Amino acid sequence: MAALESKPNDECPHVRKTLYCIRHAQSEYNETMRTAKTWFTASFWYNWFDPKLHDPVLSTHGKQQTRQTARKMDACSFLSSAAIQLIVTSPLQRAINTTFGILQNQSHAIQQNSIPVIAHHQLREWVGSLSDIGTPKSKLMQIYNGQQSPWPHRIEFSCIKDEVWWKLPHEDSNDDDSADINEEYCFSNETQQNVEERISAFKHWILQREEENILVVGHSRWFKQFVGASSKLNNCQMMKVVLRGMEVEHWEYIDFDKLSH
Repeated sequence: MAALESKPNDECPHVRKTLYCIRHAQSEYNETMRTAKTWFTASFWYNWFDPKLHDPVLSTHGKQQTRQTARKMDACSFLSSAAIQLIVTSPLQRAINTTFGILQNQSHAIQQNSIPVIAHHQLREWVGSLSDIGTPKSKLMQIYNGQQSPWPHRIEFSCIKDEVWWKLPHEDSNDDDSADINEEYCFSNETQQNVEERISAFKHWILQREEENILVVGHSRWFKQFVGASSKLNNCQMMKVVLRGMEVEHWEYIDFDKLSH
C-alpha cells in the first residue's frame, strides 16, 4: 500500500494504528550474556561488559523459540485474526531471522494478501554494545534477497537510504568503514534523547502509511521506551500497542495460548 500524502507539521492526531510488537528470539548475544563463563572472562570486564559480538544471529535456543512461536501463531491464525496488513522488522539480523522463523508457515497468507515486509532502520535497538551495530545494506540485501535466501518473499530495504544505516547523527557517516567491523570497531552508546527521536520518526512514518494493523519485530529496550513500560519484553514476547496520532493510547501483553482458544 502507498503512503498517505504527508503535510508539513502534520502528526495525524486522529489516525489510529494497531501495532503488534514482538521482541526477537534469543540471539547469540543474549545466550552469551546468560552464560556464567562470560562473567569470569577478563576481556568481558575490560570491554565494559560487552562480549563484542557484531550483529549476532539467533542462538540454537532462539531458533527453537521461533518454531514454538510459529506454532502458536499458526494455531490462532494470527495474521488473519489480527488482520495484519504490514510487517516491519528491524534490520538487525536477530530481528530479521525472527521474522523468518515466526512466519515460516504463513508464506501463503503473506503472498495471498500482498502483505509488504519492510526493514526500517529506526527500529534498530538502543545502541549499547557491538551487537547493536548493523550490517551494511548491500550485504543484508545479498543475504536475505539473494538466491540463497531461505525466505520466499523479498524484504523491502527502500526505507534504508544509507549503506551504513546505524550511525548516530554526531558520528562520521563515511561508508568506507563498513567493510571491516570487528572487536576494535568504535561506536558511541546512544542517548535516550536520540532513541526518542528515532521512535518519533518511526511513529510519523507509520502514521503516513495506509495500513492499520501492523506486525513489528524489534528489540526490548526500544519497545520499553516506546510504550514507557517498567520492564523489557522477553524473547518472542508480544504486546499490542494502540497508537492514536503520535501518542500511545493503550498497550497490553498478548498471550498466544489464549488467542488459540
